[in-house]
Amino acid sequence: MCIVQGTQKYARFIYSILEWILNLSIINLMWLLMNIPLIYFIVYTLYMSTNPFVVVMPALLTVLFFFPATTALYSSIRECLIHKESRASMKGYLRFYIKGYKRSLLIGLIVVPFWVAFLFNMYLSFTYHYVVIGICIFFISLLFFVYTNNLFIVESHYVYRLKELFIHTLLITFGNVKLFISIILSAIFVVSVSALMSKTIFTLFFVFFSTSLFALFSFSLFYSTYTKIVPTKKEE
Repeated sequence: MCIVQGTQKYARFIYSILEWILNLSIINLMWLLMNIPLIYFIVYTLYMSTNPFVVVMPALLTVLFFFPATTALYSSIRECLIHKESRASMKGYLRFYIKGYKRSLLIGLIVVPFWVAFLFNMYLSFTYHYVVIGICIFFISLLFFVYTNNLFIVESHYVYRLKELFIHTLLITFGNVKLFISIILSAIFVVSVSALMSKTIFTLFFVFFSTSLFALFSFSLFYSTYTKIVPTKKEE
């Protein structure tokens, strides 16, 4: 009997792992497909153009594609994590994408100009050897990265008006140092693994898992930390 129970537990564990691999690969692939125009222009900007003002088009495409696609990604991760019986699907991802498109667009219109300012000033600082200023801007950008990531989490999990969304995300970002550091470490881990995988036969790791894996880490950390603090009546 003990052997049978142990075998069943092992089988359930393996099944759970395989199910998450499938979920993460579907979600990540859909996210990449939705961001194809942005990816194309980023590559063009990096390798084909030396004009710094060409960043205007990628910035616009970030608003139009990246923010709706990433909000849908976090919503899909939330669905799989909280409603354990749910499975990721292309149809489900598209449902979240369409439902949240307009609001994600508004969030992008507010957030992206800050990113453009940070990146442009960082570029100028290091280009003209203002290293100290460049490093300061880099650390401010790091703070804003966590804030932006938390925007996607809060938007996918709670129902707030736009002003409330930005305020509550600010409180969440700087209200828990442990969560803040954990999200940064998760990003470093995923980027490092992706970089290592890119030099091996597992190059497709980035395509199928990296972004959705980071979203899973981030949302799991947030959910375990804040569900007892933020009023649950505003959950979707």
